[in-house]
Amino acid sequence: MVIFNRRQLRPGLIFSVKGTNLLSILISTVLSRGFNKLLPEVTKIVPVCPCHDGIVVEVDEQFYIGESRPFKARLTSLDTYEEKFESNICLNPRIFEVKIATKIEEYTAAEYWLKHVNGTLYDFMAFPYLSIKNLLMDNSEKVAGWEWAHWCTEGVAEAYCAALGYDIYNKTNPTPLTTIKRVLEGVFRDVSDQMFIDMPPLKRAKRTP
Repeated sequence: MVIFNRRQLRPGLIFSVKGTNLLSILISTVLSRGFNKLLPEVTKIVPVCPCHDGIVVEVDEQFYIGESRPFKARLTSLDTYEEKFESNICLNPRIFEVKIATKIEEYTAAEYWLKHVNGTLYDFMAFPYLSIKNLLMDNSEKVAGWEWAHWCTEGVAEAYCAALGYDIYNKTNPTPLTTIKRVLEGVFRDVSDQMFIDMPPLKRAKRTP
């Protein structure tokens, strides 16, 4: 059973995963065209496109994954995710660090997420806009969705922008695919081997009934 290495985790690390529920499949499908353009190099990181990002945060000396999910941003316990790994509800968990970020800046990003993203509504309006944008190969930089709501990667990017003073994602509408691209570009570093115990082999997702 894969578990988080709680002795190595620290606030501010970026969490990436592939889900198998309907929304996860839809998101991965929308992002798959861009993912396929990165083949075969991207398979060194993940075999299929991830669909969700989060950030490691610490509350009362306990680590959580801070994440924007329907219907609002929340804290999810590591135990909950470990159960999802075991049951194959979530596949290919990865953890990345921002190469240039100091430990203080990582902590600042995590604290920003807790104070300004946690509890905000999930940005449902962004998904249809980004889907159409992807189908039309539209590269415009118009901001998707509601300004006061967040989807998963958007909240992480906003937190790091506040911590670093500029947008490390360098993209108006970042997605889980953007996170993987930044790893390939060397902006983020894959530290998954240090952050998980009994790291499982990467898996391809299967459709759930």
